[in-house]
Amino acid sequence: MYILIIDTALPQATVALLHHHKLVAQATNNTQYSHAAWLHPAIVQVLVNGNISITQLNAVAVTNGPGSYTGLRIGFSAAKGLCYALQLPLITLNVLQLIAMANSNPLAQLYLPMMDARRDEVFTATYNHNFEIQNKPHTLLISSTSFATYNTTGITVCCGNGAAKYEAVNKHANIIFSYNNYTAQLLSVSAFKKYEAQDFENITNAEPLYIKPVFITPLKRV
Repeated sequence: MYILIIDTALPQATVALLHHHKLVAQATNNTQYSHAAWLHPAIVQVLVNGNISITQLNAVAVTNGPGSYTGLRIGFSAAKGLCYALQLPLITLNVLQLIAMANSNPLAQLYLPMMDARRDEVFTATYNHNFEIQNKPHTLLISSTSFATYNTTGITVCCGNGAAKYEAVNKHANIIFSYNNYTAQLLSVSAFKKYEAQDFENITNAEPLYIKPVFITPLKRV
């Protein structure tokens, strides 16, 4: 069983190949604005390094957001194109859940992953200690009382690159701030679990989790 994993949601992009539960090949790109040109050659290289042909794939997994609008479209288009052409199931991986899992803490009762959404906003969601969704992904304007209802009992882990905005205004004793990034290994573990559970998306209707409308910088008149 082989699963191709595509992650172009963040500034660092990853393509990985999973054989059963083992990560056998991967490639990364640290230049955000070159993901489109990098992605397809990277897929070819990962398949070559894994010593398989594209027809041996059993599924394709892709991060579905939130994240970069353009990055999500690049990854999703590639994943859906492969699934259509090869008649493969599509697996989607939520970025906020991955961030929560990357910052696992045995003391945590709640996870608040946060991604920078420009200005004082973050993309966020809430997960319990088993990383099960409690509040679906949404945007939130950060203030000292943004998560007041979660600060009363138990340990809450705030994580992700947006958590720094909250840490700057809140020093609650029950909050632990953590900034670990998820890895290709974690992508692989998550994709494998979804494949085993046959948790697949409808290829026709599946789309990225943008949450916010695309941000377009106005052109300046000269």
